[in-house]
Amino acid sequence: MLILSINENLIDDISPLTALTSVTHLRANNNNIEDITPLQELTRLTLLMLNNNAIVCLQPLAALQNLEVLALQNNNIEDISMLSTLHRLEVLDLTGNPLTQEAVDALQAALPHTNIIF
Repeated sequence: MLILSINENLIDDISPLTALTSVTHLRANNNNIEDITPLQELTRLTLLMLNNNAIVCLQPLAALQNLEVLALQNNNIEDISMLSTLHRLEVLDLTGNPLTQEAVDALQAALPHTNIIF
């Protein structure tokens, strides 16, 4: 298990993380992250915390098939459909995002064993 915590550092560019493919737990809360594309390379991640950033697009997370815990509180996320392939996901926290109940219900139907907090 390799844990990386970069909370509260005013980070907006996470591209240097692409080389850290052994990381299993990443905490990057309270930054200025918008583009999470570099995370698609971190396929060993089981825990990812990105609370209180400026994230809109979650498409890169579809590649993270080992995720068990995903925290995305207080971002700008409106589309969560791409998360429907994350079948190992146990907990998904979407509190404080501009999502519709219909979008959350559709994801819950696709991931019946996931505890979705909305």
